[in-house]
Parts: sequence; C-alpha cells; structure tokens
Amino acid sequence: REGFDLVAMGRALIADPTLPARWARGEDARSTCSHCNRCIAEMDRPGGVACSEQPAQLARRAAEVAAS
Repeated sequence: REGFDLVAMGRALIADPTLPARWARGEDARSTCSHCNRCIAEMDRPGGVACSEQPAQLARRAAEVAAS
C-alpha cells in the first residue's frame, strides 16, 4: 500500500478548504496560506477562525461579531 496514514494540515486547510479535493483530482495545487497566523490569533474569539487569504471568511466573521 502506498500513501500516507495521516496528514496534519491546519492553516493550509483554513486558507484553502478545497486543497485535499484538488489533490485527489491530481492537481498540483499549493495552499494559499501566507503564514500570517491571523487564524491562530483569532481562534478563541467570538465568530471563530478567519483567514486573511479568504475575504469571504473575513466578511462573514466581521458580520457575526457585529451582530453579537
């Protein structure tokens, strides 16, 4: 059997949740994560994690925080 038993990806999946599916299709894709650690810094704040590489995540999080 070839392959991996486990691959740990934190920031990469937050920045690009489609990455594993793209790899499964055979694409030579790379994560858009810039390693800014915004996701880590905001992990325990209301509204959850947001990624500076994903404007839609940032907008949704800002709206959720404003509504609370």
